[in-house]
Amino acid sequence: MRKRVQPYRILPALPPEERAKLKESIARYGVIHPITLEEKGHILDGHERQAICLELGVACPAHTLPRLTDEQKIELVYHPNLRRRQVSEQQRQAVAITLHRRGLSASTIAKFVGLPNFLVMGWVSPEKRDTDSNQPTGVCRTTAAPPCPLWCAAA
Repeated sequence: MRKRVQPYRILPALPPEERAKLKESIARYGVIHPITLEEKGHILDGHERQAICLELGVACPAHTLPRLTDEQKIELVYHPNLRRRQVSEQQRQAVAITLHRRGLSASTIAKFVGLPNFLVMGWVSPEKRDTDSNQPTGVCRTTAAPPCPLWCAAA
Protein backbone atom coordinates (compact mmCIF):
# COMPACT_ATOMS: atom_id res chain seq x y z
CA MET A 1 0.00 0.00 0.00
CA ARG A 2 1.36 3.42 -1.00
CA LYS A 3 1.63 5.97 1.79
CA ARG A 4 -0.43 9.11 1.11
CA VAL A 5 1.44 12.41 1.07
CA GLN A 6 0.23 14.76 3.81
CA PRO A 7 1.56 18.24 2.98
CA TYR A 8 0.10 19.74 6.16
CA ARG A 9 1.83 17.38 8.58
CA ILE A 10 4.05 20.10 9.98
CA LEU A 11 4.32 19.22 13.67
CA PRO A 12 6.29 16.22 14.93
CA ALA A 13 4.51 13.03 15.99
CA LEU A 14 3.26 12.80 19.55
CA PRO A 15 5.69 11.40 22.11
CA PRO A 16 5.01 7.67 22.70
CA GLU A 17 3.41 8.15 26.14
CA GLU A 18 1.01 10.85 24.85
CA ARG A 19 0.15 8.71 21.83
CA ALA A 20 -0.56 5.73 24.09
CA LYS A 21 -2.97 7.85 26.17
CA LEU A 22 -4.72 9.08 23.02
CA LYS A 23 -4.99 5.51 21.72
CA GLU A 24 -6.47 4.34 25.02
CA SER A 25 -8.99 7.20 24.93
CA ILE A 26 -10.04 6.46 21.35
CA ALA A 27 -10.38 2.75 22.12
CA ARG A 28 -12.57 3.54 25.11
CA TYR A 29 -14.64 6.53 23.91
CA GLY A 30 -14.06 6.81 20.17
CA VAL A 31 -12.91 10.02 18.50
CA ILE A 32 -14.29 12.99 20.43
CA HIS A 33 -12.94 15.70 18.10
CA PRO A 34 -13.34 14.89 14.38
CA ILE A 35 -10.30 15.34 12.17
CA THR A 36 -10.25 18.40 9.90
CA LEU A 37 -9.67 18.01 6.17
CA GLU A 38 -9.18 20.50 3.38
CA GLU A 39 -11.03 20.19 0.06
CA LYS A 40 -8.48 17.79 -1.50
CA GLY A 41 -8.75 15.43 1.47
CA HIS A 42 -5.46 16.37 3.11
CA ILE A 43 -5.55 16.32 6.90
CA LEU A 44 -5.14 19.71 8.56
CA ASP A 45 -5.75 18.52 12.12
CA GLY A 46 -5.92 14.94 13.35
CA HIS A 47 -3.04 12.96 11.83
CA GLU A 48 -2.50 10.98 15.03
CA ARG A 49 -6.23 10.34 15.55
CA GLN A 50 -6.60 9.02 12.01
CA ALA A 51 -3.56 6.73 12.33
CA ILE A 52 -4.81 5.37 15.65
CA CYS A 53 -8.29 4.75 14.23
CA LEU A 54 -6.74 2.78 11.37
CA GLU A 55 -4.71 0.73 13.88
CA LEU A 56 -7.82 0.05 15.98
CA GLY A 57 -10.11 -0.50 13.01
CA VAL A 58 -12.62 2.10 14.21
CA ALA A 59 -14.35 4.90 12.32
CA CYS A 60 -12.65 8.28 12.31
CA PRO A 61 -15.15 11.12 11.94
CA ALA A 62 -14.01 14.04 9.80
CA HIS A 63 -15.23 17.38 8.55
CA THR A 64 -14.01 19.23 5.46
CA LEU A 65 -13.33 22.96 5.24
CA PRO A 66 -13.45 24.14 1.61
CA ARG A 67 -11.94 27.22 -0.07
CA LEU A 68 -9.14 27.93 2.39
CA THR A 69 -5.92 29.69 1.44
CA ASP A 70 -2.63 27.90 2.13
CA GLU A 71 -1.99 30.35 4.98
CA GLN A 72 -5.40 29.56 6.54
CA LYS A 73 -4.69 25.84 6.22
CA ILE A 74 -1.35 26.20 7.98
CA GLU A 75 -2.98 28.28 10.71
CA LEU A 76 -5.54 25.50 11.22
CA VAL A 77 -2.70 23.00 11.48
CA TYR A 78 -0.86 24.92 14.14
CA HIS A 79 -3.39 26.64 16.39
CA PRO A 80 -5.44 23.60 17.58
CA ASN A 81 -2.23 21.68 18.29
CA LEU A 82 -0.72 24.56 20.22
CA ARG A 83 -3.70 24.42 22.59
CA ARG A 84 -3.52 20.64 23.07
CA ARG A 85 0.19 19.88 23.01
CA GLN A 86 3.32 20.82 24.84
CA VAL A 87 5.34 22.22 21.92
CA SER A 88 8.93 22.97 22.87
CA GLU A 89 10.83 25.99 21.63
CA GLN A 90 13.00 23.64 19.56
CA GLN A 91 9.88 22.19 17.89
CA ARG A 92 8.54 25.72 17.26
CA GLN A 93 11.86 26.58 15.63
CA ALA A 94 11.68 23.52 13.35
CA VAL A 95 8.10 24.44 12.38
CA ALA A 96 9.15 28.05 11.72
CA ILE A 97 11.91 26.93 9.37
CA THR A 98 9.54 24.54 7.57
CA LEU A 99 6.94 27.27 7.13
CA HIS A 100 9.55 29.76 5.92
CA ARG A 101 10.69 27.27 3.27
CA ARG A 102 7.06 27.10 2.16
CA GLY A 103 7.12 30.85 1.53
CA LEU A 104 5.55 32.32 4.68
CA SER A 105 7.02 35.53 6.07
CA ALA A 106 8.66 35.70 9.49
CA SER A 107 5.87 37.94 10.82
CA THR A 108 3.18 35.47 9.72
CA ILE A 109 5.12 32.58 11.23
CA ALA A 110 5.60 34.53 14.49
CA LYS A 111 1.83 34.95 14.70
CA PHE A 112 1.32 31.20 14.20
CA VAL A 113 3.91 30.04 16.72
CA GLY A 114 3.13 32.77 19.25
CA LEU A 115 6.62 34.21 19.55
CA PRO A 116 8.17 37.63 18.85
CA ASN A 117 8.92 38.46 15.23
CA PHE A 118 12.62 39.16 15.91
CA LEU A 119 13.09 35.68 17.39
CA VAL A 120 11.44 33.96 14.44
CA MET A 121 13.47 36.14 12.04
CA GLY A 122 16.64 34.89 13.74
CA TRP A 123 15.53 31.30 13.27
CA VAL A 124 14.61 31.57 9.61
CA SER A 125 17.37 33.97 8.56
CA PRO A 126 20.43 33.22 10.71
CA GLU A 127 22.68 35.02 8.23
CA LYS A 128 21.02 38.35 9.12
CA ARG A 129 23.13 40.33 11.55
CA ASP A 130 22.10 42.43 14.52
CA THR A 131 23.63 45.80 13.67
CA ASP A 132 24.57 46.80 17.24
CA SER A 133 26.20 43.52 18.31
CA ASN A 134 27.37 41.96 15.02
CA GLN A 135 25.82 38.66 16.18
CA PRO A 136 23.22 36.68 14.31
CA THR A 137 19.75 37.87 15.35
CA GLY A 138 18.82 34.52 16.92
CA VAL A 139 21.94 34.27 19.11
CA CYS A 140 21.59 35.03 22.80
CA ARG A 141 23.92 37.83 23.91
CA THR A 142 24.14 36.30 27.39
CA THR A 143 24.78 32.62 26.65
CA ALA A 144 25.88 32.91 22.96
CA ALA A 145 23.56 29.98 22.21
CA PRO A 146 20.97 30.18 19.46
CA PRO A 147 18.21 31.08 19.90
CA CYS A 148 17.95 33.46 22.82
CA PRO A 149 15.81 31.74 25.49
CA LEU A 150 12.63 33.59 26.36
CA TRP A 151 13.70 33.89 30.01
CA CYS A 152 16.99 35.55 29.04
CA ALA A 153 17.51 39.22 29.90
CA ALA A 154 18.70 39.86 26.32
CA ALA A 155 15.43 38.57 24.82
